[in-house]
Amino acid sequence: MRGDSQVEYEKRIAECLENVGIDTAAYGEDVALGDIIQDSLVFVSFIIEVEEEFGIQLDDEFLIVDNLKTIRGLADEIRLAEKGR
Repeated sequence: MRGDSQVEYEKRIAECLENVGIDTAAYGEDVALGDIIQDSLVFVSFIIEVEEEFGIQLDDEFLIVDNLKTIRGLADEIRLAEKGR
């Protein structure tokens, strides 16, 4: 879905987190994803959710939870990935 605002991207990422069992209500857009995704299976499921939701493939560097940074930072990376399609 092109043309989405930053806030819409962040909402869609939050929905992906919710889909893998992470309650985002207690966190803001600037929480470190590595702090809220503790389980490697949940992390892989989250990456798959994001890639399917946005129709992209994240670079391999984002297969390490600490490289994802925050919801806001991931939204920025997704926007860049979409431009590269």
